Amino acid sequence: MSPFREGTRLLRISRANMRTMVALILEYRVTVLLWMLAGITPLIMMFVWRNIAAGGDVNGRGPDDMTFYFLLTFLVTQCCQVWIIWNVSFHVTMGTYSIHLLRPYDPWLTELLENITANGMRLPINLAIVVVGLTVSGTWHLIDPARLPGFLLSVLLAWQIMFNIDYVLGLGVLWTERIKAAEAWVYTMLYCLGGALFPLDLVDPKLRAIIEWTPFPWMVAFPMAMLDGTADPWRGFAMQALWIAIPVCAHRLLWKRGLKFFGAVGG
Repeated sequence: MSPFREGTRLLRISRANMRTMVALILEYRVTVLLWMLAGITPLIMMFVWRNIAAGGDVNGRGPDDMTFYFLLTFLVTQCCQVWIIWNVSFHVTMGTYSIHLLRPYDPWLTELLENITANGMRLPINLAIVVVGLTVSGTWHLIDPARLPGFLLSVLLAWQIMFNIDYVLGLGVLWTERIKAAEAWVYTMLYCLGGALFPLDLVDPKLRAIIEWTPFPWMVAFPMAMLDGTADPWRGFAMQALWIAIPVCAHRLLWKRGLKFFGAVGG
């Protein structure tokens, strides 16, 4: 098949999948809203740290700086929300995963398109919350338009890190049903080590150096550093690329082995 025909085929598949996902989201809009509410922790921490900073700057951050930081952190963490483990687990345990295997494309593409669609439909609500927050707090002046392209690119790559890590964990369902708890662990680490509960510059430098070898700071702290101009872009984007490559290689390996195991047990 020529590259043009292959591209056209994938485009048709993508459009069909995204239309289906839009219909599902509209059908289960309350569930989607609950997913969004589960990610408001940065907004809660905004009020906590704003009150702390009101008593005196925290490492150079005043109340407005804390408000700005956590409002945008909320947006970043919302963009990183995925639920692949739940999808794969549901289809495997319900016996419908075989349907995905019969399709002429990798189930990875289905999950990718579903997440793109879901994020796209949630984004206007998330942006509205941030816009209202920035307007009420009067912190629009803290945004430097020249830094927005780098910030947006880093958020896109942060989403891909989380997406591929979650997909790796999701493929664990092909061996065991007790994998859902791993997702809770990943999100806990994202908030604790990523910078969603507190700015990472408050952490001891030696401890932070260790944390920076994990993927989590590059999903939240790095995009925020790109926005406030304190990031090292070359190092940050290189680490993001590394933490995308590692889970991609891992889930390709697990997919081949898991597929054999799934078929061997009569999945």
